[in-house]
Amino acid sequence: MVVCRMTLMVCKKKRSEIEKKTKWWKLKKEECCEEFRQKLRQALGGQVVLPDDWETTAEVIRETGRKVLGVSSGRRKEDKETWWWNEEVQDSIQRKRLAKKKWDMDRTEENRQEYKELQRRVKREVSKAKQKAYDELYTRLDTREGEKDLYRLARQRDRDGKDVQQVRVIKDRDGRVLTSEESVQRRWKEYFEELMNEENEREKRVEGVNSVEQKVDKIRKDEVRKALKRMKSGKAVGPDDIPVEVWKCLGEAAVEFLASLFNRVLESERMPEEWRRSVLVLIFKNKGDVQSCSNYRGIKLMSHTMKLWERVVEARLRKVVEICEQQYGFMPRKSTTDAIFALRILMEKYRDGQRELHCVFVDLEKAYDRVPREELWYCMRKSGVAEKYVRVVQDMYERSRTVVKCAVGQTEEFNVEVGLHQGSALSPFLFAIVMDQLSEEVRQESPWTMMFADDIVICSESREQVEENLERWRFALERRGMKVSRSKTKYMCVNEREGSGTVRLQGEEVKKVQEFKYLGSTVQSNGECGKEVKKRVQAGWNGWRKVSGVLCDQKISARIKGKVYRTVVRPAMLYGLETVSLRKRQESELEVAELKMLRFSLGVTRLDRIRNEYIRGTAHVGRLGDKVREARLRWFGHVQRRESEYIGRRMLDMKLPGRRQEEGQRGGTVPLDWATEVVVPLFKKGDRRVYSNYRGITLLSLPGESPTGSWEFAQPVHMCFVDLEKAFDHVPRGILWEVLWEYGVRGPLLRAVRSLYDWSRSLVHIASYDVVLLAPSSQDLQHALGRFVTECEAAGMRVSISKSEAMVLDRKKVACTLQVGGELLHQVEEFKYLGVLFTSEGRMDREIDRQIGAAAAVMRSMYRSVVVKKELSRKAKFSIYQSIYVPTLTYGHELWVMPERIRSRIQVAEMSFLRRVVGRSLRDRVRNSVTREELGVEPLLLHIERGQLSWLGHLFWMPPRRLPGEVFQACPTGKRPWGRPRTRWRDYVSRLTWERLGIPPEERLGRRV
Repeated sequence: MVVCRMTLMVCKKKRSEIEKKTKWWKLKKEECCEEFRQKLRQALGGQVVLPDDWETTAEVIRETGRKVLGVSSGRRKEDKETWWWNEEVQDSIQRKRLAKKKWDMDRTEENRQEYKELQRRVKREVSKAKQKAYDELYTRLDTREGEKDLYRLARQRDRDGKDVQQVRVIKDRDGRVLTSEESVQRRWKEYFEELMNEENEREKRVEGVNSVEQKVDKIRKDEVRKALKRMKSGKAVGPDDIPVEVWKCLGEAAVEFLASLFNRVLESERMPEEWRRSVLVLIFKNKGDVQSCSNYRGIKLMSHTMKLWERVVEARLRKVVEICEQQYGFMPRKSTTDAIFALRILMEKYRDGQRELHCVFVDLEKAYDRVPREELWYCMRKSGVAEKYVRVVQDMYERSRTVVKCAVGQTEEFNVEVGLHQGSALSPFLFAIVMDQLSEEVRQESPWTMMFADDIVICSESREQVEENLERWRFALERRGMKVSRSKTKYMCVNEREGSGTVRLQGEEVKKVQEFKYLGSTVQSNGECGKEVKKRVQAGWNGWRKVSGVLCDQKISARIKGKVYRTVVRPAMLYGLETVSLRKRQESELEVAELKMLRFSLGVTRLDRIRNEYIRGTAHVGRLGDKVREARLRWFGHVQRRESEYIGRRMLDMKLPGRRQEEGQRGGTVPLDWATEVVVPLFKKGDRRVYSNYRGITLLSLPGESPTGSWEFAQPVHMCFVDLEKAFDHVPRGILWEVLWEYGVRGPLLRAVRSLYDWSRSLVHIASYDVVLLAPSSQDLQHALGRFVTECEAAGMRVSISKSEAMVLDRKKVACTLQVGGELLHQVEEFKYLGVLFTSEGRMDREIDRQIGAAAAVMRSMYRSVVVKKELSRKAKFSIYQSIYVPTLTYGHELWVMPERIRSRIQVAEMSFLRRVVGRSLRDRVRNSVTREELGVEPLLLHIERGQLSWLGHLFWMPPRRLPGEVFQACPTGKRPWGRPRTRWRDYVSRLTWERLGIPPEERLGRRV
């Protein structure tokens, strides 16, 4: 047996240090900014102008920032939550520690009681301090100034909820896990050094290009100001430790210094050496193995001052270089939505025409990191860039060095010889120049070729043609050092027929897919959008989880939670949906997810039986379906306002031969059409906020044939509302007696009428002077108007040109040029005739909404004096309700057509008044039927339906040749347009007759006495 004695010493774990940083964020406070300017001026010896030398100026700024603003401790933040700590708590804890030591030294009951008492006191003080700090925090968050801290608090709580912030181990190229800090750092350096210094195989250019030698202007101060304004604050600082906030703080002095500095760089073509260094930070792509280096994207943290210089150069290059229309990435007035919309509408056109469309989505391997520098200089010269700017850009990439910042520290510095800077302000435009020149001979016009930076989509009507185009693209790109990824390039066929085959690339089959995520939006080959809706729901939940630390905090008000939801979660759910045709089921799926998030945020469940409207109202969040419709109509307005050459308008106007698929063909229902099946029905459901856009939508959605007939059969009705000037006052007495004589008023009766006017100061008393003329065409209406004007002038009356207006009842916007005395009458889209609003669309929704609004105005005017006045009895209030509120709300209700939306709005308006009469609110959760029973009021909808059936009976019993009855029995001829027909009043009341009276519609409508 072997026996040994040893002494073991546990090594204390060394606390990891982080880089000390200057607290530049304090410059957001005006007092800190002013102090920084004063101290900097003192450091420069009282000078207002900064020194011309960059090294001197940079060192003075850094030193002043450290003295004035302070630096971080360089230690990692502990997991303990001590931000609410104060001096009182610190003193109490110190006394408790001393009492504990005293008790440990002398174990007496007196010392124990003293320690226990101090322990209880410390707990109370800690609890009070924490509660006070949280109360102040939530009070500040509920103010406009504190709302800015919401997102910082949400990010902090999201980080605190993660077990591991960064992966400290990584795999080498053979798949072995590296654990030591040195090996991990070497692996990161090895991976990025290989990535950024190895070019793909390419052909050396034999041909040259003539350089553009021309004199360039000096950098002006206004260019620096614009570039400085475009720079965002709060971004991670580069190796030089001078953020853009410094230059914004220094104001005009900084502008003068930067303009002088940039001019020296432009003249010498040499920028400061400090700008050549960068720090590469790792961003996980959220897919694949977290320990694999290839699943991380490296973003360079560069000098902010260099980014300013890049923005100045970029602004000048954009004025010289014209990029092709097929490029949508980082171009003015273009975005991802343009490309997504163009692709979806193109696929929709071919699907409706039952024709095949073949699409190939091309992906480039490490596109930014593998751009050959020689190709970049060549493409810039070929694009007409002045040689001076080419040499300036070359200087930006010359001797560039970087380090990789990982979880275990920074790697050694290495050179970067290939590719563009990831994170540079100039790189996106330089990449667009390269792609523009390399694809000059192979690209087709949009939408057959569309590019968003390195995301390329190629479309064609035949598989052979798209395969040929793909091969041409591959040859054009790979011969110049850009490699097409075989594994990520995908092929999709829209409206595919059996045996259409697949596409090959250099003999290899390109993977065929039924769906593809293009620019963040999922497109499907069958034209549906179910997968995209599910992706949007998932994106919404991902965003919700990131801010759940704020949304699930019950001490934060519902208003603040609603704002966080609207600014973080909802944009993720709405991305790209303005280009999608949603069915009711898919819209419901989005709203279900939204309400689930809101219930979680407000701390309620479905078992609480709280209505969705109350949940949305509490959080100040509108319906997601309404927001989708608003976004779609807003996008439609954007498309219609653009020029005719715009890709969106060209796609909407595109006509393809072929017959639209009918329901039931090839199984299933027909996918929705963005133009005709979505935009118009959206508005038929009554979104008041976008009502004025309806006419533009009908121009898009209706067929181009000339309509003839009434509205139902796409036939226009031309209308003229004539106003007579001073009609009551300008009727001659002689004309009046002659008219009465012709109508049979003679003898004593005529003398009696004349006696009424003998002593009257006015000329005449007439019941009405509102005149409306109708005709099937503009020419017939002009003829009738001319005859009417002639007769009025002969009678001594004159038509008011300023108040008379024309309107056309038609599905399309049709001009109606009526003239009176050589002057053109104003054409309107709506007119209030006898208190009822008539619109050119022929719908009553606007009129019903207007009546509801008028009733609401009446309620507001009587709110304090009648509705909530406790001295008035319920009987008196009910009398006012019946005599004022109901007639205002239901004026003209006999001719209303009430779908579910209108019925719901009328019921809401009715109960809004009645609840206030009995002193209740929605929170009391009392049923409407109970409130009506207490007041003895019948439902207002029943009153309206009774009036409509009464008017229907009046029409049936009306003597022959009376205008209302003749119009009701008239049946225009023609053919109805495509789509769902509008509900007519005749059909509505016939259904109402059957439901309320039990009389078959054909029997009731066929009776006529």
